[in-house]
Amino acid sequence: MTIILIFLSFLILTLIGKQYILTYCILIILIGFLIGFFGSIYLKISNKKKHLFRFLISIIVLSISIPTGFLARETLDYYSPSQVWKLHEIDNLGILLPNGLDPADVNTDGYLDYVTNYEWDGKIKIAFYPSSGQLTDPWPSITVGEVANAENAAFGDFDGDGNVDIVVAHGEEFNAQPGVFIIWGQESEKQ
Repeated sequence: MTIILIFLSFLILTLIGKQYILTYCILIILIGFLIGFFGSIYLKISNKKKHLFRFLISIIVLSISIPTGFLARETLDYYSPSQVWKLHEIDNLGILLPNGLDPADVNTDGYLDYVTNYEWDGKIKIAFYPSSGQLTDPWPSITVGEVANAENAAFGDFDGDGNVDIVVAHGEEFNAQPGVFIIWGQESEKQ
């Protein structure tokens, strides 16, 4: 019972601290532990083997939930003939939690480019529409800044100089104070 109280305490603390991925992992381990706890009673497993059984069930539940749940990646077949709308991968850095997506013609080539931010590592990236028109590959991209716990990014000309700037809002997770930053755009160049 003590271990359940410890897990619940960690769960509450991570929720209060808005550490959602950690909360998710603790919750999955707790569910696995509870399944193991009640399973060991139901299966009448000896006291010597109960702890091992609970541990193994927790690991099994965690290993099943991560690749199929919140942290799942590349679970949709981009090129499946059953896709009504064809999905194209613009950017895939293997970084968790891309947030925000805003279009603008940053390099003035007549095509929309996109800014996105990655909450996990704070990267702010611009993906440029390929000038070659080759849309089967990821788009060329650059990192224009890093903001801890970036929640959203958007384009705009905030100083009226004709260059596209980026505004980034960030929260208070990962030891960052909440706030808003502007990344000032430079003179447009063709990519």
